[in-house]
Amino acid sequence: MTPRISVGAAFSRGWETFAKRPLFFVGVLLLVFVIGAALQIPSVVIDVLTPDNVKKIDAASLPLFLIGGWFTLVFSLIGWSVQHSRPA
Repeated sequence: MTPRISVGAAFSRGWETFAKRPLFFVGVLLLVFVIGAALQIPSVVIDVLTPDNVKKIDAASLPLFLIGGWFTLVFSLIGWSVQHSRPA
């Protein structure tokens, strides 16, 4: 028989672990974010520099393409975390 784990106990233990070393966990999260962003940038730049897009881009709209890349990254990370947090 599989032992049962309460959700409240799991969150309490997780919070206690985080509270002991918050800078470590925030640092790891930022490191993952920066690495993910760095890996996303070439894709966004290549997408921006396709011949069809180059004709449409002016200097004012380039940041919007890059912001779109950041949003893609953030939502990808959220989706990944939700997908991997589900019990099997």
